[in-house]
Amino acid sequence: MKKYLLPLLCISMILYWSCEEEVEEVDTTPPTVTITSHQSGESVSEMITITATSEDDKGVSKVEFYLNTALVETDTIVPYEYTLNTTDYDNEQSLTIKVISYDNSDNTAEVQIDLNVDNTTAVPQGGNITSVTYDLDSMTVAWEESPDGDFRDYKLLYSTTEDGDKDTVATYAEISITTHSLTEFDPLVENWFWVQVTDTLGLTIIGEGMSNSLESDPVPVNVTSVIFDSNVMTITWEEYNSDGILPDKFVSYELLQSNSKDGIYDSIIIITEKSNNSHSITGLNPTIQNWFKVKVADYWGLTSTGDEMRNDIFVLPSAELSISFLENDSLFINWIINDMGVSFYRLFEYQINWDADGNEIQNMTNQWMLENTDTSITILKPTTDGAWHYMVLVEFVWGSMTSESNVQAVYVSNCTEGEIGLWGECYSIENTTSLVLENSGLIGEIPESIGNLINLNELKLQDNQLSGSIPPEIGNLYLSNLDLSGNQLTGEIPPEIGDIVYLGKLDLNGNQLTGEIPPEIGDIFNLSQLNLSGNQLTGSIPPEIANISCVDVLNLGNNQLTGPIPIEIWNINCARFFYLNNNEFTGSIPENVEINSKVNFQIGGNQLTGDIPEIICPMWLEATWKSVAGNQFCPPYLDCGDNPATPNQTEGPITSVEEQDTSNCGD
Repeated sequence: MKKYLLPLLCISMILYWSCEEEVEEVDTTPPTVTITSHQSGESVSEMITITATSEDDKGVSKVEFYLNTALVETDTIVPYEYTLNTTDYDNEQSLTIKVISYDNSDNTAEVQIDLNVDNTTAVPQGGNITSVTYDLDSMTVAWEESPDGDFRDYKLLYSTTEDGDKDTVATYAEISITTHSLTEFDPLVENWFWVQVTDTLGLTIIGEGMSNSLESDPVPVNVTSVIFDSNVMTITWEEYNSDGILPDKFVSYELLQSNSKDGIYDSIIIITEKSNNSHSITGLNPTIQNWFKVKVADYWGLTSTGDEMRNDIFVLPSAELSISFLENDSLFINWIINDMGVSFYRLFEYQINWDADGNEIQNMTNQWMLENTDTSITILKPTTDGAWHYMVLVEFVWGSMTSESNVQAVYVSNCTEGEIGLWGECYSIENTTSLVLENSGLIGEIPESIGNLINLNELKLQDNQLSGSIPPEIGNLYLSNLDLSGNQLTGEIPPEIGDIVYLGKLDLNGNQLTGEIPPEIGDIFNLSQLNLSGNQLTGSIPPEIANISCVDVLNLGNNQLTGPIPIEIWNINCARFFYLNNNEFTGSIPENVEINSKVNFQIGGNQLTGDIPEIICPMWLEATWKSVAGNQFCPPYLDCGDNPATPNQTEGPITSVEEQDTSNCGD
């Protein structure tokens, strides 16, 4: 029994030990895993590589990467990595990264972090438009070169407005290409351009945009002159100047014309040569306004119009006609005229008669037509008594426009002995006592022979067209009334007028007499009316005029007389009508004179100064018409009060300060 137990025991022990060696220990220890490249909460951009480390004593079989619970990568090779393109996600988006490590016993360990996407600073750089320029052929866009190392391409974008939709014009993959030219463009509107830069990750940026400067109107040109002669009007204007801007965009001038400054302008001609800046036109009438301006057009169709100008209005000239007598009883008639535009002349010979109602009738006796180069003619002198009138009618090339010359008369008088001929009539030298031819159409000069009418008492030739000077022979006459007013007499007043000592009325007003008033007028002691107004007399008033015994009317107004008014003139007390107005008298009103009552007292419109003396008040209240306005009298002004005898006359101050120039009066 023991024999068998021992071997059995040995066998049992062997079996026991054998079984103990075959039973292995089970691995339940997980690996370690750590994300080494990033920390939770970190901001990431562009492409990132998430790196993890994992260790296990039995070995790591694999590492899995999860993105937001989705398995995105399994790695079995150290280092364990996963590459993530963050540009696929929105900025500020949170991404959860989880890493699970497996050991060889399938034990696992995991780690998780959260990353924030922020690609705001990761976009590519550059692409701002730096210029948009153009010439006649192309528009060129230039932009900044991108400094990015991961550059992929430029995309040129275009829109017609700054905020409009953008269209792609061109794409360039070469980083150094930073310009683009377009051959179809319109510089009259905005052309907006941008460049979008894209990197290799697909990140993009659109740089600052820019538009072309809008094409401005061409520099206007102004008309500088409009000149004309008989047939042609020439207009000149400034030559177009592009101010040095190249290329020159000039295309044409268009000359425009109108009959009024603000009227409708018609096109005359279009000129395409820039240096041709004048044009001549035939058939225009220079006696009316012809307005011109020039419109400049450029390559882009833009236009500008400069300042307009018109011709000087051509005043139709009148011929100055003169007649001289030839020895063979012929008349030499000639005329002087600016002959521009003259077509021809007509010389008329006629006599004047009057109908029963006193209306003038011109009886044409002859006429001659002459070429525009002829300005004289010799004709036979009429033989019939009377006044023969001659006038030249000038006809111009501009339509039916005409002008008339002055009228000259030839007076034919076949007088007998003892008679003289005056204005086509014969007058007895001894028996003619009155010669009244007022408003009779008389022309020409007063004949010297008028001084032969030794018994002439009255000579009234007013309101005719008499010219020339007053003949000194007029002093030979024994006149009581001499009226030559309302004519065209020139020259000086002859001192011989002072020889007409019995003259009661002398009226020379309304002529063109010049020079000084002759002091000899003071010798006409019976003169009651002296009217020299409305001429061009100069100098001072001769004090000798005060020698006249009693001048009722003294009218020297509306001349150019100067100097102080002589005290002798102020003392002419019987001058009820006292006109010294509208001259250039200076000085003051003397305080030691007596100015008696007057119907009219006119001293306005001079340069009289000082104070208005009280001595003037009685006259002021009595006068019907009076004026001291328009002088340089100083305030305070008199208040003459009321005159009960003349309740309808002006009372109160003589004049107001507004009517005087008080600039030299002081405070």
